[in-house]
Amino acid sequence: PELKSMRDRLDSLEWSLKQAKLDRLPVLSADYNYNFLFGGGTPPNSNVDNSWNAVARLTFPIFDGGVSKRRQQRAEINIEQSKESIKEREQSIALEVQQQYFNFERAMKSLDIAKDQVENATLSLNVTQGRYDQGMTIFIDVLSAQARYAQAITNQVRAFYDYKIAEKSLQKAIGDLRIEE
Repeated sequence: PELKSMRDRLDSLEWSLKQAKLDRLPVLSADYNYNFLFGGGTPPNSNVDNSWNAVARLTFPIFDGGVSKRRQQRAEINIEQSKESIKEREQSIALEVQQQYFNFERAMKSLDIAKDQVENATLSLNVTQGRYDQGMTIFIDVLSAQARYAQAITNQVRAFYDYKIAEKSLQKAIGDLRIEE
């Protein structure tokens, strides 16, 4: 939306430049009038006055103190500034999209790593529990394996929400704001 409004402003400035250029050219104008005046009475004694009037006028802007030239120069400067602003904003948007894409990729990798950590913690917990059941380890090792498993689950949940946030941030950066139901 912001970029569109900047482009609309540029279009408006370009029209202003065209108008400023036209203001420096001669202007041809024409007027045409027809007047009918009924003075009263009955025909054939009535007073009726018809008149036609046509005027053509050619105006040359000989000297206006440089006002129209400065107006044209100002319009050209404003157009260049607007083009630069649009270019900067486009670069800013491209950079933001690139950053959000990298964040999204990093979040996907973090989610995959968290999934692997949960699998490893589950396997470790099962092995430790089996060793404890056979009397080959102490209960503290089981508690430690349970704590690692709980931490892995917590990390996976955090990674999932970081992934969703990165996904929505990327969609926002590229202008895709569809609402999923």
